[in-house]
Amino acid sequence: MYDIDSIFPVLVNDREQLNSGSNTNTNVVDTLGFAGNLLIMTVHWDGIASSANITTFNVQESDDNSTWSIVSGCNAISDTQADGTAREEIAVTDDNTMVVFYIPLIGARKRYYRIRATNSGGANAGFACTGLILGKRNAAGPSQSSVDGPAGSIYRASTV
Repeated sequence: MYDIDSIFPVLVNDREQLNSGSNTNTNVVDTLGFAGNLLIMTVHWDGIASSANITTFNVQESDDNSTWSIVSGCNAISDTQADGTAREEIAVTDDNTMVVFYIPLIGARKRYYRIRATNSGGANAGFACTGLILGKRNAAGPSQSSVDGPAGSIYRASTV
């Protein structure tokens, strides 16, 4: 159980427009000082046009904020959900759905996190992302986190 003093918003209302034939990354979450805690990233899909084709949708992590890799267990296109059910590709029928990613900041976790999505279809899609860290700050807090600004799926990062 987490009390209100142990919830840190690290990415608030990061609205992304995913244009046809493009990819996008959310703002970066810096988890410096939060080792041993839990990062939760939520994505609310809205406005998915009928010919949009979401081919990449995952959480990525990085040691240096420049070289990125997919967090194991957090690829919403190909990974199994936390309850063991398979996930289908994001489609127009996923309008107004929420996807939740749980990432324990333990073991060999990296410092920086973001959501990456690719739309290879012929029309636009949009989503909003929010990030929260649950737990106590155990050192200097995040230095570069962005703090400005239903039906669904749940994915849990694999232990590293």
